[in-house]
Amino acid sequence: MSFTTAPASTSLVKNGHILVKGRPCKIVDVSKSKPGKHGSAKYTFTAVDIFTGSKVEDMCQSGVMVDVPIIKRSEYQLLNVEEDGYTSLCDNKTGAVKEDLRITNDELRQRVIERFNKGDNLTVTVLKAMEEEAIIDCKTTPEDK
Repeated sequence: MSFTTAPASTSLVKNGHILVKGRPCKIVDVSKSKPGKHGSAKYTFTAVDIFTGSKVEDMCQSGVMVDVPIIKRSEYQLLNVEEDGYTSLCDNKTGAVKEDLRITNDELRQRVIERFNKGDNLTVTVLKAMEEEAIIDCKTTPEDK
């Protein structure tokens, strides 16, 4: 299973994660209305899709259970990067090579290509949720002493 459920009252916090229309999102803003004569308090939240960057807003009652994505963050050594953003990555724990990920963020792709062509040893951060993966960051691999 790639998501779990949790009470809205504890899950809907800024920088937390939630599923909105089946998409994993990071919450950027939350507001809670007071209970009225027609029901319980409601949460209104603004979130950003962690893979596409699209902004969404949604609302739910405070007593309900919400779906929360299970997000896995992994780091891989960058072996190669092509001009179109496709990468060859090595899992340092298992030695397995992964060649199916493309850097879709134009700014990140340019930064990675420039640093790689300069000769920097790079580690990329890969986010996985809901059977989807994306390269979200890169950093210089520390040299072994």
